[in-house]
Amino acid sequence: MTFGLILKNLIKKPTAIFSLTLLLIFGAVAVFAPVIAPPSETAMDEQMMLQGSFNRSPQPPSEEHVWGTTVEQYDIFYGVVWGTRTAFQIGIGIAFFTSLIGLIIGSVSGYFGGWIDELLMRVTEIFQAFPFFLIVIILTSVLQYFYERGEEGIMLASTKILAFVTFGQDFFETIPPSRLVFLVSMIAIIMFGWMEIARVIRGNILVIKSSEYALAARTIGAKNSRILFRHLVPNALFPLFVLAPMNIGTYVLTFAALSFLGIGVPEGYAEWGHMLSLAHDWLLSFTDYPYLIIYPGAAIILFVLSWNLLGDAMRDILDPRTK
Repeated sequence: MTFGLILKNLIKKPTAIFSLTLLLIFGAVAVFAPVIAPPSETAMDEQMMLQGSFNRSPQPPSEEHVWGTTVEQYDIFYGVVWGTRTAFQIGIGIAFFTSLIGLIIGSVSGYFGGWIDELLMRVTEIFQAFPFFLIVIILTSVLQYFYERGEEGIMLASTKILAFVTFGQDFFETIPPSRLVFLVSMIAIIMFGWMEIARVIRGNILVIKSSEYALAARTIGAKNSRILFRHLVPNALFPLFVLAPMNIGTYVLTFAALSFLGIGVPEGYAEWGHMLSLAHDWLLSFTDYPYLIIYPGAAIILFVLSWNLLGDAMRDILDPRTK
């Protein structure tokens, strides 16, 4: 099935149209965030929320803060708007690297088989044995501890690569402390988020590696790398179009949970889970301070829902068993 045909089938499904509309709105907010919520001219990092004062009590919506403020007077409107850009960076950045790792491991394992398959699948099963959210919390805390002590080691290179993909930052630039905490949390999720994709890709490669076009390529003397990445992998990719959108929603939700626990981003960073954590002392006073929860909470729900609905629509289109 071609991309054009996939898109044509998507626009015929009401749920897909709804999800794409939501994503277009979120995308527009993320792109035009500097116009919608201009950052301070003196801000070192534009994704750090604007802070009016150090008053501990939240303030209701006003002319200066249209959606009110959190504790420490962080502007909610600014946080939700710039948090949209953060959500895309989290979801797409993590999905890209987990898909890449899973694709490489799954395709190599399925194509070569034998001891390579046994080794890679046993490693995959070891990673799957850990409870995902629990191990991500532990790993995030450990990585942040080593970074704070300046003991980055080989992790520094991976952080630089992630900063380049996520923020477009040059490899030779120093990563700001606020972004460093953010990237370390992303690395923790990436390290334990690729296994499902690897197993799905492996299964697809096992099915199609005995197909006629693969056998024909092998007969004319094509190298294994050419057969695998030129002929097999492109035909085994379609499950990613289902898994990737659903995973993006899962990653954003996982990251929001980390931030709610206080280990995802530094204080004041424009991230929806962190904004909810700033409201946890006021949950019992929801009727008095509903704006603390409604705006970031609605943003998380709609963002995750849009990706999940898109994944469901892709599954309906690409899975022949649903026809």
